[in-house]
Amino acid sequence: MKVSLLRLPSLRKLSLRECNEVVLESVVDITLLTELTLKNIRELTYLHEEFMQFLVSLKVLQLKNCDKLLNLWVTRENVKKEECLPRNLEVLEIWCCVNLEKLPNELNKLTALRELTIMSCPKLVSFPETGVPPMLRRLETTMCEALEYLPNDFSRLQQLELFSSACLPTGGKLPTTLKHLEISKGVHSESVSETILEEISTSLEYLWMNGFPNTRTLLGGLSAPNLRYLYILDSSNLKSMPDQIQSLTSLTLLSIHNCPNLEFSHPKTKGDFLPNLTSLIISSCQKLKPLTEWGLHLLTSLRYVEINNVHAELVSFPDFPDNDECYCGLPATLTSLSIGGLRNLESLSSKGLQNLTSLEKLYIGECPKLQSLPKDGLLATLSRLEINDCPLLKQRCLKDKGEYWHKIADIPCVQVDGSSIFE
Repeated sequence: MKVSLLRLPSLRKLSLRECNEVVLESVVDITLLTELTLKNIRELTYLHEEFMQFLVSLKVLQLKNCDKLLNLWVTRENVKKEECLPRNLEVLEIWCCVNLEKLPNELNKLTALRELTIMSCPKLVSFPETGVPPMLRRLETTMCEALEYLPNDFSRLQQLELFSSACLPTGGKLPTTLKHLEISKGVHSESVSETILEEISTSLEYLWMNGFPNTRTLLGGLSAPNLRYLYILDSSNLKSMPDQIQSLTSLTLLSIHNCPNLEFSHPKTKGDFLPNLTSLIISSCQKLKPLTEWGLHLLTSLRYVEINNVHAELVSFPDFPDNDECYCGLPATLTSLSIGGLRNLESLSSKGLQNLTSLEKLYIGECPKLQSLPKDGLLATLSRLEINDCPLLKQRCLKDKGEYWHKIADIPCVQVDGSSIFE
């Protein structure tokens, strides 16, 4: 079949979706193209050199849902491969190419490539033996179950994201240049060494860990003076934070989700405990000790706290006895507080909240038994109040009708179930 040629000499971006492979043969003279997306291209097994030769300016290449794709590109023996490579390529994304078996050996010659993302390519077994591009800064592999190992030559890698696929380079070590690490339990998670984080402790700034049974041990070897963000998810064996957490002096955000056995006991330290922590998020941790035992009053930089779906027996928040003269709950520096998923919560404590003299935003959600606001009213500093899925409390906050209307009418912004009560 003869294909009519389509010349597009000034084209910068091109997206082809749900068409036949023959369309690629019709597009010529696209030497200024910088972004190319190919999605659902039927019968496409690889990019031919006739098409590749025009991609001299290409910076972003996305291949999505190309079921027949076996390799990215293949050149004939009598064609110089270097002449057909997208030399200026900076970002390469491969999504849902279920028959992709390998990456081209020339991958390491893409000297401008800095980001590589591979998602849902179940037949991809390994990276090329020739290695990865020397300037690669970010690598993500997601749901690549057959991918057993990563290459060793990550000399400049700064961001690594591994989800349900390979967990380690073949040498069992992560690059010491790494600043951002996201790693989840995958088919090869048993190969994760207990000391894997020690090698990268100095450079690490962002750590996201999901589903590891030995989370506490992994964190125990972490002495990361530059770590700013720490996310811990789905760790059923985590009962307490390791004492080494006190060394994370640069930490600004700590988020813990679905750790059902966590009691959240803080280390007994004479110095400042996480002196720069500004945000704390804890959800789905049903065995948490009472709030007064968390030691949050020691976090003098804390501004935002989110507590969701913790111990089910909680009736009053904060869980602080009104006759206790020594308040050790939330710090006075707090400007935003979010509580939700507390199924048996009935009231908010006046004594527990009166210390929050800087509080500006209060969010309350999914507390079906909650019906009482603090008896002394809400703080005068509050500028925003949001209440969602709290039917009993909602009735008491109705405009001009509810018994709590006089307590909330002076707050500039009040939303109940997504709508302003002032309308």
